[in-house]
Amino acid sequence: MSEHQNKPQVRADVPVGGQTGKLLMTALVVSAVGLVLCLMGLSNTQGRQTFGFAYLFGFSFLWIVVLGCLFFVCLHHVIGAVWSVVVRRVAEIFASSM
Repeated sequence: MSEHQNKPQVRADVPVGGQTGKLLMTALVVSAVGLVLCLMGLSNTQGRQTFGFAYLFGFSFLWIVVLGCLFFVCLHHVIGAVWSVVVRRVAEIFASSM
């Protein structure tokens, strides 16, 4: 019994071997490049107008996806569907960004 308790537990959701630092550094570099590109696009009037339209389009598209996922989750809760547990979990994750 004591042999069972002394075994180290390995978690599948924790990156192994310093991958967290590499992933964080990659995210920071990509964010910095995106910020620089956004500032370059805002440097003239045409760029500001294009950036505004692109931002509005992107926001509207993502908002429609979130509302669709929320509707999907609500529909499955109302009808009491049990077959869609896995699909519903993904929709709940998307709708949680609301």
